[in-house]
Amino acid sequence: MPNPVWSLGLRRTVHATDPGPRVPLTVMNSRNLKIDNLKGLMIACVVLGHAIDIIPESSGWRDGGGWSALYSAIYLFHMPVFVFISGYLSSSKPITELARGILFTYVVAQVAYFVFNVALSPFGAPLVGIMTVINLGMYPGYGLWYLLSLFLWRSAIPLLTSSRYPLLMLLLLCGYAACIGTTRLDGTLSLSRTFTFLPFFAAGYWSKLNGWKITESPFRLPDVGVGVLALGTSVFLTGYAYRNSLLLLHLNFPFHMTETHISAGCLFRLGMFLADFGIIRLLFLIVPSSPTLFTRCGARSLSIYLGHLYVLYLLRILLPGSIWTSQLWWLAPLFTVSSCAVFAYFDVERILQRLRPTRGAFSGWIQLRFGVLKSRFLRQVPRGSGRAGRRRRYRCATRAGPRRRIQSHARRAVPARTASSRLRDRRPSTRALRAAAPPASPAETSPPPDAP
Repeated sequence: MPNPVWSLGLRRTVHATDPGPRVPLTVMNSRNLKIDNLKGLMIACVVLGHAIDIIPESSGWRDGGGWSALYSAIYLFHMPVFVFISGYLSSSKPITELARGILFTYVVAQVAYFVFNVALSPFGAPLVGIMTVINLGMYPGYGLWYLLSLFLWRSAIPLLTSSRYPLLMLLLLCGYAACIGTTRLDGTLSLSRTFTFLPFFAAGYWSKLNGWKITESPFRLPDVGVGVLALGTSVFLTGYAYRNSLLLLHLNFPFHMTETHISAGCLFRLGMFLADFGIIRLLFLIVPSSPTLFTRCGARSLSIYLGHLYVLYLLRILLPGSIWTSQLWWLAPLFTVSSCAVFAYFDVERILQRLRPTRGAFSGWIQLRFGVLKSRFLRQVPRGSGRAGRRRRYRCATRAGPRRRIQSHARRAVPARTASSRLRDRRPSTRALRAAAPPASPAETSPPPDAP
């Protein structure tokens, strides 16, 4: 009997060529166009939100007029939806694979951000000093917090998979994320956003794992109530953030920095979770599963995400603030459209894949070091332990397909102590038996009388 509370759903397999209005969320051997359209729409909202970010900053977060209202409406839902999609598309991978992928991309982006500061320091960028280098490791660059948080979220997937009651765990995560604003946790290593956006990532992962109805395409009658509740809550929360502090929508700052009471801040975050989950359900109902203008943007969302950050940072340094503020009505739409159009065809992800360390050398190096340490702990010298052996092991680790060679070398270096080998070690040799035997008498050595 299915659970009526959006917990479990019947999985069905529908091929991409079948007719009918029901289009599956998982299409074999092809991209999911619904997910690509959602990602493209959300990445366009990310670019637009970053473009108009200067208006609330220059106006004290309160007197920005229509731009602040648009800013609060965008920041209410765009990152929660994006994090939900990231959880939906995630799967369990080894930590080494995550380090080669997401963490390496974050490190490259951080170094590029530092290089931008160095290059643009004569034009008004922050001066580069020892504190800049320290902050480079402690605080993500402008907009780069998502990569570090994504690495931490995907590292926690084994814990999410082992959960026996995902719906109950999701409610506990929402309560913890709402109350974490009472602490002093800030943007250091993006820990605050990691914990506050974790319910959306977990919900996306569990919806794919357990077949939750929040991601199903068919329209149902309860969706009308969900939509009305989500839209009403969104309007109330947007107005509250517009009147008090738009920092509440970032889910990053403690409540004392937003000048909000603890109880009001916790209720605001709980209402935001409720509204965002309802908006996610509505978007999965509204967004089409056919190719649109946002499809290619969704397929290249990482390129758009990384590319527009540095272009926007460059424009803010070179252009005066007064020009950017007065001409924002056409600069922000132009920047959004041009960034999505250019970086959708300029594949940054392929460049990062060429820069990443190869999987064989990385895993082979780890296996080689582990084998050497194991042999040392067992007080056994591996075969070829001199200079020639080190050269041979290094060549083996850097060749194509070194995993099989490293494993075979480890088996030769650390022989297994089987039962036959132990028995052979305890058995005395023939030379030892001859030495221990008593000398033969002359009568025993003389031949018998009838011998020829």
